[in-house]
Parts: sequence; structure tokens; C-alpha cells
Amino acid sequence: MKHQFLIFATAGLVVFFALLNVNMPSITGRYVQESHVDVRAVTLNDIVKDFYGVRYIDFPAGGCGDVAASLYDDVFLRPVDDTAGFSSVGAERIATVNFVIDRTERLGTLDMMLKSNGGEDAILNVNAEAVVVIPKQTRSTFMLMDLYGTLGDHFYVTRGRFSIPSLDCTFITNDDQTICDCKVHSISGISVAGITSSTPPADVYEFLRKRVETGTTVR
Repeated sequence: MKHQFLIFATAGLVVFFALLNVNMPSITGRYVQESHVDVRAVTLNDIVKDFYGVRYIDFPAGGCGDVAASLYDDVFLRPVDDTAGFSSVGAERIATVNFVIDRTERLGTLDMMLKSNGGEDAILNVNAEAVVVIPKQTRSTFMLMDLYGTLGDHFYVTRGRFSIPSLDCTFITNDDQTICDCKVHSISGISVAGITSSTPPADVYEFLRKRVETGTTVR
């Protein structure tokens, strides 16, 4: 009887010490929290902020400013699947980045330029394409956007323009309000496996400035 008791006692001690070496999850969930790694996906907005050294992009309020901000968010706040490009360093620098988002359903090119001569010292250009594959061919639509602005702790957009296949808009800011000039037309610029699109003429900005001076503005 004593012999059987010693066997059971010995087996119990072995099991006890074995259990001490098992890394059991805590009832409070601490084990799960410690093993969790918080990995945030990189977005084009992260790339823009790093290039310009700013905390955020600040669009003017109202009209085209709100539309431009919404278009920016729709492209720049989505996780990037892949990027490749070239860049320079220094006080005055440039970068060009090809990107793919939404698992190859969207792709495009982002160009960024930084000048150090004051005034509008930041330029951002993006050409984004949304692709759909149909039998025997690929169709795409596009969004083009050019932004010009000044830098502080943020990139403040002072003027810009954007286009989709049936709309071209140019805007400038006046007292943090947006002054727009938009033209609606039949769909154009869509091609198979590529993008062709006209852009507003450069003198549109001067036309809008004259509107501000004369007080005949559209907001």
C-alpha cells in the first residue's frame, strides 16, 4: 500500500512541475495583448507627409476645396500595396512614385516637389487610374490632381486643379475660402490601357484672381 502511495505521489509531483513550465494564457488576457503586434499599413498620405515634413494636408473650405479634399482622401488614405520610384534629397528636392492600391484595381503616379525660395514652395501632382478588366481588353478611368501650397507644420493648399473624364476644375483660395472655375463636358480622355486627358490652361489661375479683385466670384 505504501509502495502504491509513493508511486502516486511521485507522479503527482512530476505533473505539478510540468504544469509550472507551460506558458498558459492569463485570465486577464495579458498574454494575448503582449503577443499582439500593431502594424499600420502605409498610405500615400504617409509618403506625402514624410517628403514635405508636415503633420497633415490642409485644404481650403467650401466648394472645390471640399471636393479636392475628398478626392485626396479617397486615394491617399488607402493602404498601399506596392510603390517604386526615385527621389532626391536636400532643401530643394523632388520625388516620383509609382503606386498600386486596392490590390491592383487602382494605380498611378505621384510627383512631389519642394522649393526653398518662399511663396508657394510645395507642389504635388497625382495621376490615378482605376482599372477594370473585361474580355479581351482593359478599361480605365482616371483622376488627375495638381496642388500648390505653402509649408509650415502642415501643407496648406493655396490653389489647384483636378479632372475626371467629364469635369475639369481649377480653384484658388481667398481668405481661406475656395474660388472655383469648373467646366462640365462629355466624357473624354479615357483610353484602353492608358490615360489621355486635357488639363486646364495655365491662365485660368489669372482669370480667377481677376474675379477676386473685381468681386465677381463663384464659391
